[in-house]
Amino acid sequence: MILLIATICLQADPVTVDCQTRVIRMERTPAACVEMVEPVKVWLREASAGLPVVSVMAACKSGLLV
Repeated sequence: MILLIATICLQADPVTVDCQTRVIRMERTPAACVEMVEPVKVWLREASAGLPVVSVMAACKSGLLV
């Protein structure tokens, strides 16, 4: 399986950044995963509108959910 991993980092206070990483979805092929990277980043930015977002990242990695 190919996992679509997303990380969003928020400014917790003036000097601290808090990042959360989650598996967003699983795909069968690397190509299918890569196609979803940009839409997921857009969705995360829209979902976090108004929050102190520092960065939004998404990437595809092979692996299993345990």
